[in-house]
Amino acid sequence: MSPYFEINIEPDADYFLWALPVLFSFAILAKFPAVSDIATSFIKISRNWLLIIFGLLISIALFGTYSTYQQHIYIKGLIDTGKFSVVSGCIQNYRLDKIKGNTATFEIEGIEFSYNNYERTPFFYEKEFSGKVMKNGSCLEISYLPIAKKNGIIKIVQLTIK
Repeated sequence: MSPYFEINIEPDADYFLWALPVLFSFAILAKFPAVSDIATSFIKISRNWLLIIFGLLISIALFGTYSTYQQHIYIKGLIDTGKFSVVSGCIQNYRLDKIKGNTATFEIEGIEFSYNNYERTPFFYEKEFSGKVMKNGSCLEISYLPIAKKNGIIKIVQLTIK
């Protein structure tokens, strides 16, 4: 059976590609005062403040990207070493909580899962709650990682009932 969903994490240097044009722009601003003077004339701050603010924003963005990169390496390591659990059964107690930002919660064999349509994670989420597969009575095999008091879904296989 082919998976309905399967996590796809391949941590590599591509995470940091966005930084090349940004760092190039920063170098141009720092090296050529005429260019930074044009920018400062629009936003009415000194050249030094422009470079400090731009440098801080780049540093914060790089730190965020590095954190995501490290998290994905950790998750991939857990998956590659088989440190995940698998449960098979039919969905029970499926509910959609619009108050919590369209969070769907359900149980299979007493194990609770939740996902939403706004949080971009490497784990399962749906852009729209279609109700085609994820609904009460759907029989699934779910592979998951219990991380931070949540069960992150890494694979869903729809089971057929004979």
